[in-house]
Amino acid sequence: MSLFSLIKDHILIGGAGSIAATGLLVMLVASGGLSAGRLMVDPVLFLSIAFAAASTGLGIYALNAYHDREVDKINKPSRPIPSGRITARHAFRYAVSMMALGLVASLFASVLTGRYLIGVLWVGFTLLGFAYSTPPLKLKSRHICGNLSFAAFTSLTFTISNIAFGIGIPNLAVYAATNVFLAIFVVGLITMKDFHDYDGDKAKGDITLPVKVGKIRAATISVILMIIYVVLQWPIGPQYFDGIAVFLRAFWMPLMLIASFGVYMALERFAGSIVSNSFSGTQYYLVILLVAYVFLRIPLVGEIPRSDLELVTVVSLYTITAVASIYLASKSRVLKVA
Repeated sequence: MSLFSLIKDHILIGGAGSIAATGLLVMLVASGGLSAGRLMVDPVLFLSIAFAAASTGLGIYALNAYHDREVDKINKPSRPIPSGRITARHAFRYAVSMMALGLVASLFASVLTGRYLIGVLWVGFTLLGFAYSTPPLKLKSRHICGNLSFAAFTSLTFTISNIAFGIGIPNLAVYAATNVFLAIFVVGLITMKDFHDYDGDKAKGDITLPVKVGKIRAATISVILMIIYVVLQWPIGPQYFDGIAVFLRAFWMPLMLIASFGVYMALERFAGSIVSNSFSGTQYYLVILLVAYVFLRIPLVGEIPRSDLELVTVVSLYTITAVASIYLASKSRVLKVA
């Protein structure tokens, strides 16, 4: 095996989605150090926080891949572990090493800033990463606990970012409420990643929300949770009462994702799992890109998106990509049937 292949397999040990999600984690944790498109904090602090996020993210996904190696033989046989390119024992050591590196980097940031809560919260983040994949807890296979874990990851990420870069939490009650609202949304949204893994999870006995209640019901629950998020967020800004146009502009992203779940349900019911699985897999990547877009733009502009043209462009690109995934999956389904 070449050095390039070895490095690639270690980076992709959790799949391409893990790289995208790790990149998103780095962006979310480090975005607090950016303002008006410029680095506004000590670059050593910024790099240590970004390195900690990257290491921890890779470690958590590698650990998940280690514990999911039997499921991946069904769902994703080309990954490094099920294909035999990396042994399970080595994968576990690699996962633990990366998570340890993340902890060391976070402790360095704690000492550098004198904000020791950074290290404490990072320990909690890392332990949650272990609990998410590792028996006997294995939260990802315990009904909605996997979804709640992602909500906790999100809340910890923003809190660590605020503390690390001195943003502060001026109003604890508002901050807590915002985190609760966001958690409700994430609990619903993250179900999208479980649809594609349904067959492997069911075969192994991992009780994710779709395995527990069925794909359609799980999608319905997710939609209800995301609608609750919109309803709870609506009164926070009085400007949201200024008409339907302002409402749509304020909530374009959650409304678009709610619509995506509706499309998924229709595809699952009328087009079959081949098409719906492809759509849900594409949606997972698109959601990561959408969140990345929002957090790249926040340091530059106050309102996302800034103009109607930008809004139309983002929504159009999202829609075109989703339609293309449905079309390609439909062609693949026809070929398999033929």
